Amino acid sequence: MTMKLLARHRRLVGEERDEARAELARRYAQGATLRELAVAVGWSYGGVRRLLLESHVPLRRRGGNMRRQRVVSLPQSLSGDRHAHG
Repeated sequence: MTMKLLARHRRLVGEERDEARAELARRYAQGATLRELAVAVGWSYGGVRRLLLESHVPLRRRGGNMRRQRVVSLPQSLSGDRHAHG
């Protein structure tokens, strides 16, 4: 389903705003980025972000899931490092 373009420079009010917020929240929850949503509806990044925040949608961190997993170092006796000193 494609999203309906939202009129630029026109205030969304009432049911139209509620519908836009619900659809944006649904798409964001499915994995769409703020930028993708902004392009899809023809609004600015900030406008889309504002509607999501109004809907109390928890926003993801910038850059997606780029955090490295913590590396747990094994004790030398378990690491298989034959060149360990001491």
